[in-house]
Amino acid sequence: MSATKQVLRYEIPVDLHTHSIEFRGPVLHYAIKPGDRMISVWAEHNPSENSLTRMYKVYGTGEDIPAYLRWHATCVSEDGFVWHVYSY
Repeated sequence: MSATKQVLRYEIPVDLHTHSIEFRGPVLHYAIKPGDRMISVWAEHNPSENSLTRMYKVYGTGEDIPAYLRWHATCVSEDGFVWHVYSY
């Protein structure tokens, strides 16, 4: 039997906190969850791959963002707010 992988969904709350997500494969897509202040993240999950933990934080347009953070995505919510996903 050959090895398999899955696509899993994770969530990053849009709040003032940093959130940890452990991946075992590449991130495929980011999108805002309709009707909620939550960023959904879809990523491949392959149990045979080494894990990678990212520390995420979501910023609104115009907020100060530390220079050391890496941008991943920008998502527009139904109410017109624009959120920017960063990690280290």
